[in-house]
Amino acid sequence: MKIKWLLNLTLCLGMSAVLSPMLAADKTVELPEKEKFHIYLLIGQSNMAGRGKVDPATNKAHPRVLKLDKAGNWVPATDPLHFDKPKIAGVGPGSGFGPVIAEASPEVTIGLIPAAVGGTPLSRWVKGGDLYERAVKLAKENQKKGVIKGAIWHQGEGDSSKPELYNSYQKRLAGMIADLRTDLGEPEMPFVMGELGEFFTREGAPT
Repeated sequence: MKIKWLLNLTLCLGMSAVLSPMLAADKTVELPEKEKFHIYLLIGQSNMAGRGKVDPATNKAHPRVLKLDKAGNWVPATDPLHFDKPKIAGVGPGSGFGPVIAEASPEVTIGLIPAAVGGTPLSRWVKGGDLYERAVKLAKENQKKGVIKGAIWHQGEGDSSKPELYNSYQKRLAGMIADLRTDLGEPEMPFVMGELGEFFTREGAPT
């Protein structure tokens, strides 16, 4: 009986050691005052959502960088930030962006709203599209808690297959940016866009 009790205790302690870091990463935290909580929207497709491999040894949250989790709680920003496709979600641009901004502004806490979804076209991100409306909803809900300081955008591959899509991309994106600023009441909100680096095709031609 005593041996069985010891085995159960050992198993519980072992499970606790394994789960503790995971639970800590998902623990809701106390937010600073509104003016000291700077929030950024992470929007776009898979290049923003992140597909890089997560290294458990270095997957530590910056003490002043939080993320909005799937349940709508602010928790420490460990990877993956996004949850669009749980089986393949990984490290993305937001993982480096948050800590850099936090170090540049030591008096504030940074909040990241991960709203990117892999494989999505711009049509879902313009006003009226489901992903645009979802991102605006998340941002507005959290304007009560912090200040929206900017949006980070990485998307485009989903609109690269047809001339009518990529030829109109700039105009459609400009419209989306204007609508986003208007809907969030932030007419001067910074909007940062990422792009893929140039590379050569198999035929040796530059992209």
